[in-house]
Amino acid sequence: MANPGLDGVVVAETRLSEIDGETGTLTIGGYPVEELATEASYEETLFLLLHDRLPDRSELHSFRAELAANRALGDEVQSLLAGAADAEVAPMDALRMGLAAASLNGDDPLTATTRVVAVVPTIVATYWQF
Repeated sequence: MANPGLDGVVVAETRLSEIDGETGTLTIGGYPVEELATEASYEETLFLLLHDRLPDRSELHSFRAELAANRALGDEVQSLLAGAADAEVAPMDALRMGLAAASLNGDDPLTATTRVVAVVPTIVATYWQF
């Protein structure tokens, strides 16, 4: 009996991407990943994942500003991360703590997702600094 591995097993359905194992292609939001990697910025790709299309110049400018505005951590979150560092909390646990504390505002899912994507690097850098 041959072991088929995961051949034919659907792990999840998603509108975001498509994998064709026979041709070895990955398509994200309708674009080949190679095209996105060479021609789209991080922010353009993120916008595509959130909005199902690439942004125009104005939208990209606004989106970059929105990400920048969401990167800051309040004093309470910084104190929490400083305490976690002092207690030698595992980095992933500190990230979870910081993310929970930085995201407690009941926003709609799109706004919350944008906040998470923007603030994770700041949490990681802050914890690393402490």
